[in-house]
Amino acid sequence: MSYTDIQFEIQDEIARIRLNRPKSLNAGTKQMNREVLDAVQAVNSNNIVRVLIISGNGRAFSAGGNLTLTHEEGAIPGTIIEHMEHEKRRELRNEAIRACRVPTIAQVHGYAVGGGFGLLNQCDLIIAAEGTKMGDYATNFGDGPRGGRYLAMMPLRKVYEMVYTGRLWDAEEWYRVGFINRVVPLDKLEEEATAMAKDICRINPLITRLSKESIQLALDIRGAHDADRAEWFIHYIGEYAAGFWSEAVLAKRLQLGMDWTTRATRAGAFRDAETRDRVMDESLKELKRQGGTFTDLESLDSVIKEAVEAVRSDKNWKGPRTR
Repeated sequence: MSYTDIQFEIQDEIARIRLNRPKSLNAGTKQMNREVLDAVQAVNSNNIVRVLIISGNGRAFSAGGNLTLTHEEGAIPGTIIEHMEHEKRRELRNEAIRACRVPTIAQVHGYAVGGGFGLLNQCDLIIAAEGTKMGDYATNFGDGPRGGRYLAMMPLRKVYEMVYTGRLWDAEEWYRVGFINRVVPLDKLEEEATAMAKDICRINPLITRLSKESIQLALDIRGAHDADRAEWFIHYIGEYAAGFWSEAVLAKRLQLGMDWTTRATRAGAFRDAETRDRVMDESLKELKRQGGTFTDLESLDSVIKEAVEAVRSDKNWKGPRTR
């Protein structure tokens, strides 16, 4: 793949992804998501690479989603379903970073906001420049829910404060709560990130890989990844409609999300990752069938139960029965 929205390079044992839309503070696009996913896959297929560093060109790491682009340019699709499928592709990017076979380092400066904050949160290690402003600022626009994954990263009271206030914190405050690893002067940021990467390269790569796998397993057991996926589904059901982020849209999202979550939890959808993913995929198909809202909850129950049973009985999934 040729890259336009990122720069990708491998030098010795260190790979680097640099977000490369500096004029928009590296606000994300569908193309950027595709390119990051492709680059991570290239890292996974290269046995020489030992560390991946993700950074941003220009004045910021990433200002999050790009709301200034038109639908045709790929920012906000035109329907609820298109919007959800767009965001599902972004979640695939996030999962690829989380599951990258080598340790990942976010090298952060300027701003890391909204989707940019979500991206760096997928990395194993974070090193930030002094004065960097970071946070899930999208909560100020009615963009939520948030918080599940952060419980594995920082104290409960600070998670509440972050999601309730939508305030941006500087890097020093994030460091004090243990969310990031180091805060350094801006002119030393790349030097320090590279030094951290070289420290990792000195360790036996098999030991590093096994250590990463064991930590990821612990996060799975604690439900951090399931929380990410469930929040994604609740978040994007009903988000895009006339009056983006309006009170009516928020109310619709809440009702749809709660209906789905209650039924999925009751059916045991979150007992393992395979069941969870199958239930989400089939629920999205059912949402399409019902025209973008769950008006027939009995059918939704049936779809969820069939998806759960299909995984547990190890049968080939053929989709919900025609109704």
